[in-house]
Formats: sequence, C-alpha cells, structure tokens
Amino acid sequence: MQRFKELLDLLPAGLMVDGDLVVLDDAGRQLFNKLLFGDHRPAYVAFDVLMADGPLPLKDRKASPNRQRRRGLDRAHQQLRR
Repeated sequence: MQRFKELLDLLPAGLMVDGDLVVLDDAGRQLFNKLLFGDHRPAYVAFDVLMADGPLPLKDRKASPNRQRRRGLDRAHQQLRR
C-alpha cells in the first residue's frame, strides 16, 4: 500500500521479515481504527526474520532455530538504529 511506503522503505535491505503495521496507544495496545483511517503515524513491529542475506541471496531462515532467527532480528534492529 502506497500510504505506508515511506515507513517500509526504512526496513534494512536484504531481509524478509514477518511483522505488522500498528498504531499503539501509550500502554502499547494496538489501535486498529487509527491505522485503518490514517489518524496517526504507524510503526512497523517485526517479530520474525524469514529470510536474510547469506552466502546466497535471501537464505531461507524459516527452518532455523528460533534463537538464531531472534539474533537476526536483533541485528536488523541495530541497523535501523544507526
């Protein structure tokens, strides 16, 4: 969806992540109607790395242990903070 393109362009290259676009209140609860009607700026919450650059482009990570996939998600988060 084009209205979220700017936000999605901020994601690190070389990753395919599973996550959700959300609008959260101060307590961290999702406000679906705010997302639906565009009342507030959304955030992207990634909760899994499905594929990532490896020796070959986009190495499938779905069969990897959760701990290893979590490390990939942590590395992606660090890249976003730079």
